[in-house]
Amino acid sequence: ILDTTSFFEVVVDHINKNPIKHPELYTINSEGFRGQEFSKDKPDNTYRIIAVGGSTTFSVGVSEENAWSRILEKKLQNLSIGKNIEVINAGIPAITSFNESKLIKEKLIHYKPDLIIVYDGMNDVSCKMPEHITKDHVETKEVKIKSCGVYSPDNYDKIYAERWSEICKLGGENSFETVFIIQPMIHFDKILTDQEFDNYFLRPEQPHYSNTLESFAQQLSNIERHCIKAADFREIFDYYLEPLYFDHGHVGDLGNEILASKVLELISPILHEKGIIKQIPVQPNIIKPIQDPEIILQLYEANWGNLTSNQAIFLGQNLTGQDFSNSDLKDKIFFGSDLSGANFENSVLSGSDFSLANLENANFKNAVIDGIKLRQTNLDYTDFSNVDFRQVNLTNVDLT
Repeated sequence: ILDTTSFFEVVVDHINKNPIKHPELYTINSEGFRGQEFSKDKPDNTYRIIAVGGSTTFSVGVSEENAWSRILEKKLQNLSIGKNIEVINAGIPAITSFNESKLIKEKLIHYKPDLIIVYDGMNDVSCKMPEHITKDHVETKEVKIKSCGVYSPDNYDKIYAERWSEICKLGGENSFETVFIIQPMIHFDKILTDQEFDNYFLRPEQPHYSNTLESFAQQLSNIERHCIKAADFREIFDYYLEPLYFDHGHVGDLGNEILASKVLELISPILHEKGIIKQIPVQPNIIKPIQDPEIILQLYEANWGNLTSNQAIFLGQNLTGQDFSNSDLKDKIFFGSDLSGANFENSVLSGSDFSLANLENANFKNAVIDGIKLRQTNLDYTDFSNVDFRQVNLTNVDLT
């Protein structure tokens, strides 16, 4: 990808993501779930895992063999020490934790699972949003109560945590363990292709949804008091330059492969300790491409041409807190740089490129910014007092 000029144009392939309109693309078993048939009564010598979640667990957009639960099952079977390991995909598109918890209590518990993996969050984010009606959504109080179980936007994160803590307690009473995972949605810590970037802006609520996932993540310590593990997966895709999302939160084949590997890393110590699987190697630590100066430089040059050392002086650098005030910085390239807390007060920045840059808490008071580029730029708490935006392209710029 880095050797071409087409990185931002790469598209994530996927099959039609509507299983109702295209049932021929999705295998539904007699229990009403995606995947092959399984015995309701757990076979002897079987360790049974059930994956619970919404459409991202159902794995819309990919074939059955490329669903993360199926990939996980294959990986576990290859590591098994004598036992048959089964992973049942109980993901249901659009389901919220309210109905997921009922599903576990009323149906899944009778399958005698040994482990339930909950991969969740995306469908509950609207439960923390006040009732509203837009051209895309009718979110009245009544609709929210039906979907979320309650209408309590201010306290929903606590309700959400209590709901999953209750399921984990139920597991303790019924001989199954529960792993809870907060799932990712598309956001700016991953370098986004045009397809991914456009999908971020398709939903005006996206920033609110990201903030809601953060509030759920802050409840993880409370959930983990009752579950065997609780994990935050919101950043797992940020470590891959390759395009992964084909919409706001669903991923293609590679994304499902990555997710299965990360789930395996999370649960393997549990299964290894029980003598069910062999130990897997410790995975090396890697840094995010957006934080790697070499990748940032390669990406820029592959798409916009080679730079001299002088032109690249500010590209992909850690420039936090730097004072650039009262400077002539026309046409400078700050692409991919961390400029949090930097001071550009009274500076001339016409034509400069701040794409992929972090400008959180930066100061642009009285700066001249005609023609600057702000693609996928973090502008949280950036001060633009007395700044003229009339000559700045603000299409798909997150100013929330």
